[in-house]
Amino acid sequence: MELTSAELSQVQAQLQTYAPAQPAADSLIQHQGQLEAALEAMLVDTYGAPAEFGKPSLWAVTRDVLRQELCSDDGFRGRIRAYVEKPQQATLLTGAIIYLVEQVALPFVISPSLAALVVLYVAKVGLDIFCKYTEPSEPDV
Repeated sequence: MELTSAELSQVQAQLQTYAPAQPAADSLIQHQGQLEAALEAMLVDTYGAPAEFGKPSLWAVTRDVLRQELCSDDGFRGRIRAYVEKPQQATLLTGAIIYLVEQVALPFVISPSLAALVVLYVAKVGLDIFCKYTEPSEPDV
């Protein structure tokens, strides 16, 4: 999932006034707009690399945990829809970031920078698609 040059510039401009999320913009620039690479790098910086070879990426595990919380949270869903409708409004982006940090119950602390990348990822792919795509598959019987 990659942000276009225009989207990356817009995110940089929006996050420059929200200092807690500035590392997210820096990570996106470093990874040339690649959201998944920026997310994985920030997760590894924050929590360390997976200890065992063959383990899923930290982003894959985090994505599954986030799915459980975000896909049933009407407040977050509304904030994402508002941001997607008006992506040029920085207050909608920071509002979604703050909501994710403060209101969504996760089993780990999520920094504003990590929340910014998650919000951008979910907004880019679409929350409904994110929720559907990350549904656990039915076990083969």
